[in-house]
Amino acid sequence: MSSHLVHSCDDVRYAGPMKKIEYEYVQYPEAESWGQLKKEKNATTHQTVSEIIYPPYDPARLATDPAGASRKTVPARKPSGLVPPKAVVP
Repeated sequence: MSSHLVHSCDDVRYAGPMKKIEYEYVQYPEAESWGQLKKEKNATTHQTVSEIIYPPYDPARLATDPAGASRKTVPARKPSGLVPPKAVVP
């Protein structure tokens, strides 16, 4: 993990498993962008609190919690000028 990414957080505004959290990032070559979040974990137990699944070439994101509940989010609009991952640019 890069030292330029946030490793953990102790948030005084929250209680429970999200108070002290640590982050896991998607690793190269699977990452579509630098700093792409994969999991949020309880920093004390290291249990996954939230996990994000990134389908390839799909702007939608599926987030699943430990109980198995999931939600799909889709960005409001596609940013212009982006090249899909692993695309060959002439």
